Parts: sequence; C-alpha cells; structure tokens
Amino acid sequence: MTTTSEPVRREPAEEFLELGPPPKTWMQKSGLDKYSALYLWAGFMIVFSLTQSQFLTWTSISLVLTEKAIVALLALAFLVPLVADTFDLSIGLMMGFSIAITTALAQNTGNPQALNALIAIAACAAVGFVSGFIVVKLGVNSFIATLGMSQVLAAANILISGNRTINGVLSDAYRDFGRTKIFGLPLYFYFVIVIALILWYVLEQTPLGLLDRREHGRLAAPVLVDAD
Repeated sequence: MTTTSEPVRREPAEEFLELGPPPKTWMQKSGLDKYSALYLWAGFMIVFSLTQSQFLTWTSISLVLTEKAIVALLALAFLVPLVADTFDLSIGLMMGFSIAITTALAQNTGNPQALNALIAIAACAAVGFVSGFIVVKLGVNSFIATLGMSQVLAAANILISGNRTINGVLSDAYRDFGRTKIFGLPLYFYFVIVIALILWYVLEQTPLGLLDRREHGRLAAPVLVDAD
C-alpha cells in the first residue's frame, strides 16, 4: 500500500521573500517615484532663471523661504500620518486652533505667553490623540475621521475667538521671537529645518520609521505574488 503526501503549501509572503523584490524600473532608479517634486522644483528654477532676470536673486529667495516656512511645517505634519498610509485633513484648522487658543489666553488671562503657547500645543496634541484613537481603535477611515475632526476644530475656533479677529494682544517680546532674523531669514525658518532633519532621521534611520514600511511590505507580498 502506497501513500501519497500532500505538497506543503507555503504562504505567498514566504514565496515573495524567497524570490526577492522585483527589479527596479528606470523611474525608480532615477528617483522620480520618490523625488518627483524636487525634479519639478529644479525644472521651474531653471526655466524662470533663464526667462526672468530678477527671479534668482537673494531678495526673491528670502521672500519665498520666509513665506513658505509655515507651509513647509504643515507639510511635515501631514507627512507623518502619510508614511503610515493614512491622511490628516485637519492640519490647517489645527494650526488655526492653536492660534485661537494662544491669542484668547493672551487676551483673557495674565499667563506668560510662552505658557499659553505650551497650552495650545497640549490642546492640539489632545485633539491628535482623539483622531488617532478614532482611526486606530475604532477603525474609522482616516479620511472621514480627520475630515469630521476638521469641522469640530472649525467650530471650536469660532467659539474661542467669538467669530472675530483678535489683534494687539501678543506682547512685543513674543512677536520679536518671530521677527528675529539670522542671515536675512526669520528664526522660525531654521526651526523648520531642524524639525525636518529630526523627522528624516526618525523615519529613515530608526526602527520606528522602518517598522511601518516593513509591515506594509509584508502585507503587500501576497498581492504581488497573486499578481504574477
């Protein structure tokens, strides 16, 4: 009497790991898949430098860097959940929420304004915790959860500010902190650079940043194998 043994079935993920990743395309080798924005930026710089004589001057460069530093900070904030394959559509209103808290506390309390700023940061962190809890623990899609949170923040901003602009409540020392310049650029520009470097190090050089990408690769392996 002969017996036949059934072939051992391997998980698709194991086969994918044995075969190794697929060969890189020319787009991946050139970095267009990751750094397309930098290529586009370089193209704009070349075109406008050749067509506009006043474009590539220190005045223009400093103006752009000064005006876009806050936008760059918001982009870094958006990058953190994006690495984990989620979205945060509330970052703009979150910034407005922090400003509303800071100015309202400066107007209605005698607290040091540095303390008011820390309170605003703590309040924003609490809101972020609630959004994270809704997405991770309750399983709500991040697009829907943060879109709903943005509406809550919009209502909170109106409630805190009384739906009016609050002016002239910040001290000169507090405003000088933002007006101080080093080499012609405001101090907060250098803060954005430091935060960007810290974020790059955490996401690219530490297990905390690499862990999420490994997890996504593990989950994507069966899909890639089935596609073959």
